[in-house]
Amino acid sequence: MFTIFATKKLLDRVKPSVTVPGTVPGALFGDWYATALFCKPQVALLVNEKTLLPVLISLAPVADLEARFPKHL
Repeated sequence: MFTIFATKKLLDRVKPSVTVPGTVPGALFGDWYATALFCKPQVALLVNEKTLLPVLISLAPVADLEARFPKHL
């Protein structure tokens, strides 16, 4: 279980189905912060709060971004 805090730019693109404000992080490594980078190719940049580990994931297909995140990590 992990919590991803996304920028408005990414949220407008992803259109999340579930948004629960004020959730308590359950992950050992803390929260993740995400934004969209609109370069060629378009990618999502996720950064860990505690370790500052950056992870780049292809933005397409945008619908399953959170499902693909653990595999890329």
